[in-house]
Amino acid sequence: MEGIIASIEAEPYSVKAVLPHERTLATPKKDQLELLRKTQMNFCPIFLIYSDEEKEIKRWLTPSGEPKIQFEYRSGLFCRLWQIKEDTEKLSAVFEKRQLFIADGHHRYETALAFSKENGKKSVMAILLEKEGGGSIILSAHRLLKNLIEEERFQGFCREKVNKDNLLDILSEREGVGIFGMVTKDETCILTLKEKIRSADDPLKRVDVAVLHDVVFDGEQEEKNVAYTKDAKEVFARVESGEFACGFLLRPTSFQSVMDVALASLYMPGKATYFFPKPFSGVVMHKV
Repeated sequence: MEGIIASIEAEPYSVKAVLPHERTLATPKKDQLELLRKTQMNFCPIFLIYSDEEKEIKRWLTPSGEPKIQFEYRSGLFCRLWQIKEDTEKLSAVFEKRQLFIADGHHRYETALAFSKENGKKSVMAILLEKEGGGSIILSAHRLLKNLIEEERFQGFCREKVNKDNLLDILSEREGVGIFGMVTKDETCILTLKEKIRSADDPLKRVDVAVLHDVVFDGEQEEKNVAYTKDAKEVFARVESGEFACGFLLRPTSFQSVMDVALASLYMPGKATYFFPKPFSGVVMHKV
């Protein structure tokens, strides 16, 4: 992945300079606000995406000379950091015309907003990645539930039993909205929503994870009993062990869905996306 690390102003969502797509939880923000108060530092950049069809920003992503920092974090894989010294005002002006979307870091961004209300310090560190060429992908964020879902909630779905070894392959080949895998100790199946709910006016109706939480889960009450993982094998293992009663496997949410939901001022359920790779913590630290 390649992006630009910068200090930006933490503006309220109402300003529409930075747009969210996920709901947040109170406890992580409380912990992060206490850390920010004590340290006055950002240690990990908020992950923002933008569109650059005109390729205006590309030239700043073609550095020259030796990097200021580089290290091998895995065999053959390197992290390299260059400092941008030229035309920084022009770069800022180009970004003023860009809509920014939070990919990862909703809790940290909203913590920065709360911190700025306390003392007027609005700056926050972010990494800015171009959605088409930034090298990031969105992985599935699968769900694990402590309790089984009531059978009545599946009345609107076709239920197709499959072999668990083939579940992910079958899921990836299916087209449409409202399709997920479900795993319990007794069965592995594909659930397909019978009703066509795709709507041009409501981008949430075009996102599997939003349909799952709206139609199958019980809103915020169920959210408290959900665990998340990007590893499908973990879903099978933790259900098989009896730690969780059931698991739901999802297809990845698209970049376009993330932006469509944000532009409509709507919210996906928490942990609707898992962006990969994530920026390193501690390579750049930002004093607010």
